[in-house]
Amino acid sequence: MARKPAGSAVESPPYLSLDNALLVAREIQESGGGTLSLESLAAILENSPKSSSFQRKLSALKNFGLVDQDRDTIRLTRLALGYVAPMSGEEQARSRAEIMRSVDLLRSLHDRFAGGVLPSSDSLANLILREYGAKEPLHKQWAEFFIESLRDAELTASVGGRVTVRRSPDGGPVPRPSPSDDAPQRNVRSSDSAIGRDVATVDRSDSSPRVEVPLHDGSVAAVLLPRTANPDDIGDIIDMLQIMKRRAERARPPDRVEE
Repeated sequence: MARKPAGSAVESPPYLSLDNALLVAREIQESGGGTLSLESLAAILENSPKSSSFQRKLSALKNFGLVDQDRDTIRLTRLALGYVAPMSGEEQARSRAEIMRSVDLLRSLHDRFAGGVLPSSDSLANLILREYGAKEPLHKQWAEFFIESLRDAELTASVGGRVTVRRSPDGGPVPRPSPSDDAPQRNVRSSDSAIGRDVATVDRSDSSPRVEVPLHDGSVAAVLLPRTANPDDIGDIIDMLQIMKRRAERARPPDRVEE
């Protein structure tokens, strides 16, 4: 029987949260310059190298793509170095998001909900149970772990009182979802981080999805989308409209002040 990939729904979530795994990666960098013996790692993790807790924590670091192991030595990966020794804040933020996405199920769920509204924990757990092969009670553990990981990776935002899932920390694209992960039909709002307010609404409730952008005079500009549009297509259109909107606002003459 073929072994399921690490991070699949038939297994427990990683033993370390994303935040804790990143803290360990920082200590590996600070203590050993990115390379440590298993004995030294055990001291950081406060476990015996032969204990089950140590092995589960080491597996979590591997699941997140943070370390490679060569016999009795572990070494930070290139992805981990992008977080612990970044050349810019943007590189660190993107590395953190990609580290989260190294876990198979987290990546699949992020691809599915990126650009949309984050479901409730119960709804998410039922989805993982029905569509991703998890068994009880693992489906609830994975749901909570996914929500926690999104927050740790700064991939959530609050729009109109709802929690939405960002495509990336800076709003850029993420890899396209796999064909097996069909994005659910839902209404989505996009937030313009540069000016701090809602700028676009995606309405997919009927047979003609459209993106709507409120204009300064109270009117609404709408772009009709093909039925086959996926979340990445919609995100690209929203990004384009946001750029056009900001340019129009900069070119708009100042309001006249009556004397």
